[in-house]
Amino acid sequence: MVEFSNCFETTKTTNAEPEKFQRLLRIDYRMQRSDNVYSIYVSHLESDFSSATIKDFVNRYKDQKLVYIPRKKVTSIYSGYSIYENYLDDTEELIAINIDYIYSISYEKTPSAFIYTKTYKKLLDMAKKFTKCQLYKDLKVSTPKIYPCDLKDGTCSNFYIDYEGFKLEFSYSTGLEVEEKSFNKLLKKDEKYKDFFEKHDDGRLSRYLKFFEKYEV
Repeated sequence: MVEFSNCFETTKTTNAEPEKFQRLLRIDYRMQRSDNVYSIYVSHLESDFSSATIKDFVNRYKDQKLVYIPRKKVTSIYSGYSIYENYLDDTEELIAINIDYIYSISYEKTPSAFIYTKTYKKLLDMAKKFTKCQLYKDLKVSTPKIYPCDLKDGTCSNFYIDYEGFKLEFSYSTGLEVEEKSFNKLLKKDEKYKDFFEKHDDGRLSRYLKFFEKYEV
């Protein structure tokens, strides 16, 4: 069983965080009959949504074995095989954990929304660059919405820059390209739009736009 007092004494506390960040309580939890350690994030422990602290957690649950805590969903953005950054989802759910299997308790600072991540800023730069091109002017589309397009198992690697139905898709594995549905719709609309795309040696058109470099984050 983990020594709660040691966890508390070895963890550094911080002063007030910038408004766009939220300090979370991170509980590393070793599942029963498994060597894997899972991270559970808690943003508050009370109904008044006060911030979770290690000291409060220890004092509250030190005499209990099974506890119910409000786990906060944290989405990880992947770059290759490494986590690039995290951001908070609005989802929160109660989860039961056995105190005996807590591996460690620490603080975690996580962006409270996707718009505060470095990935979002990179996508915004791409969106601004697109507004300067001829295709953007021809399509007469407006300011885009930017959002993740896959959230499988709490991880994300693909994103959309959505100009009211015309979507650019960014992936860490393939870079920036036009979403397939938007691509097909555009080519059916007018032959002239074919000029905006790269062509393979065998004559096939790539969904990559000619005037965009392949971004690396």
